[in-house]
Amino acid sequence: MTKKHSWDMIKIKSNTKASEEVVNEGDSINFSQPNSKTGRGRVGVGVAQTLDTQVNQGVVIPVLTPDRPTKRQNGRRFKDDGDDGDDGDDGDDAHTLTAQDKHGILLEGAQIRRLTEIECERLQGYKDGWTEYGIYEKQVWINKKLKTFEIVHHKHKIPKGQRYKLCGNAVTVDVVELIANKLPKEEIVLVSLFSGIDGFAEGLTRAGFKISHHYFSEIDKHAIANLKYNFPNAEYIGSVTDVCGTDIRQKHPTAKIIITFGWPCQDNSIAGKRKGQTAGTRSGLLFEAGRIIDECRPQTFIAENVKGLFSVNKGIDFYEAIRFLTYLNSDSPQYTVEMQLLNTSWLLPQNRERTYFVGHSSAGGIKRVFPITENDFGSIEGSGNATNVRTLTGGGAFRRDAQLNDVTACVNDNGNIRETEISTAIDANYHKGTDQHGARTMIKTKVPLPAT
Repeated sequence: MTKKHSWDMIKIKSNTKASEEVVNEGDSINFSQPNSKTGRGRVGVGVAQTLDTQVNQGVVIPVLTPDRPTKRQNGRRFKDDGDDGDDGDDGDDAHTLTAQDKHGILLEGAQIRRLTEIECERLQGYKDGWTEYGIYEKQVWINKKLKTFEIVHHKHKIPKGQRYKLCGNAVTVDVVELIANKLPKEEIVLVSLFSGIDGFAEGLTRAGFKISHHYFSEIDKHAIANLKYNFPNAEYIGSVTDVCGTDIRQKHPTAKIIITFGWPCQDNSIAGKRKGQTAGTRSGLLFEAGRIIDECRPQTFIAENVKGLFSVNKGIDFYEAIRFLTYLNSDSPQYTVEMQLLNTSWLLPQNRERTYFVGHSSAGGIKRVFPITENDFGSIEGSGNATNVRTLTGGGAFRRDAQLNDVTACVNDNGNIRETEISTAIDANYHKGTDQHGARTMIKTKVPLPAT
């Protein structure tokens, strides 16, 4: 067995009996805390460190200073690795490793991090900071003995994990704008069901619609607070089960009304138990949306759900959804319903396939929206020019990423870090970090070497 060259290994401080761990060529090092004396397990022998959103890790590789192989550096000779033949020594010891030296050992480091909240907003077509703030309600006691209080509204930052959830549950603004551009521009009353952060309202506004009155229904307190912040004139009308479409129509008897909704997808998604509309308590809320449409009689409705709707219960639920939205509770068709599977990647670097429905009242004129083709993409003036994830990471706009060339998007395929230009779909649980199945996109950033 050939003895290793003395510069094929380095020693780092560690909380072991020897107070150090030996690192050989090909091993990985966790140097998130390079000067720690208590870290144990900082060396991965022939394997990478466990991948998470915080770890800085490097791989030990030999570098023989190819640009100056025989020159002295910093007054020191690059040491010979030849056997002197008389004492069994394989050569001189390597010089002390520093972050500036190019001889002996080099650590190539990278930090794996999740997308920031702003990057998720950009991938969904929202303005930077869209989910940062909300208007919350707070109970303030006037007299505790008399049990009298008042409700005050205050601006407050939305927790980071909730911001990711809001982005993951949202519709993509650019896609809604693309659909809205195919509809006649009129002043409308908007009724937004399961509103979330209301990408439908933003998309319609960008397309040129004037919203005279904006109603919204939602149960998530952070989504409600954020919508109140971004749409201060919107009127909250409670849970979808409490909304009365007849009341809305009576308030606006002659107005053009558009109802929008992305009904809960958990029972349709391939990531869920796939109970479908009929058996599922969440995706079954589609029938509440249909009830409100039947009562309110809007001229148009726009709906959205996951691609899994096509296949749940062998496609039966998809057929039933189309039929229900067409007939509602009548024996004759009440709406002409058209649909198309649209991918956010046509406009933004996110692979997010969603099924969109547009319903036109049989009592009014119909201007068909679908099919949408590449010829329609030019109507979007937002962030549709972004071609890959890196263009939305800031390319230096975020101080953590020094240069665009140092930033690449990647996914973790069972330990294999694979680079990608198109993000996977942002989901509501993205804040939990990376997975092992290539379903969540992360950002890989080169990091400077640790000083010793």
